[in-house]
Amino acid sequence: MPLPAENGRSTAHSDELQDIIGRVPSRVVLYGTVVITAVLILVLAGAWFIPYPDTIKVPVVLSSIDPPVQLSGGTGGQYSVIGKLPPELSGKVRPGQTVLIRLPEYPYEEFGQIPAHVEKLGSLALNGVYTVQMTLDQGLLSTRNRIIQRRPIMTGMAEIVTSNKSLLHRIFNF
Repeated sequence: MPLPAENGRSTAHSDELQDIIGRVPSRVVLYGTVVITAVLILVLAGAWFIPYPDTIKVPVVLSSIDPPVQLSGGTGGQYSVIGKLPPELSGKVRPGQTVLIRLPEYPYEEFGQIPAHVEKLGSLALNGVYTVQMTLDQGLLSTRNRIIQRRPIMTGMAEIVTSNKSLLHRIFNF
């Protein structure tokens, strides 16, 4: 049944249009909807379980505490690891946090990174930076089980993992 004209146009729907609107979607459309919904659920579930760590990068200096001697294993000896942390990032760093150190002489893609942890954070900023003392977890053995050659002083970049939230927590901030 035609509806009254609006601004001179007829608003009557044809039988074909009513048939298209009233028809249940075909199996292909239903299958596509189920697949898209399943993919969306898998992406959200993956985002819930995939960790996305929050890291702070700081320059570090590894200084040998022991005098250099020839060791058979190569990982022996103690190192003092000191990082320089800007004051605006000092509130995020706590003792015990995980640290991964990259040395420019040893590309991390090939050699890996040196695992460490934060030992203590300086309580006073000197020259505009806080000092962070770190301890090597396995000496100079990298995450790829490669032994880093001992040197009296080495410089590098440390990534301090301040939190390890999931990707979904980061996106929606809860």
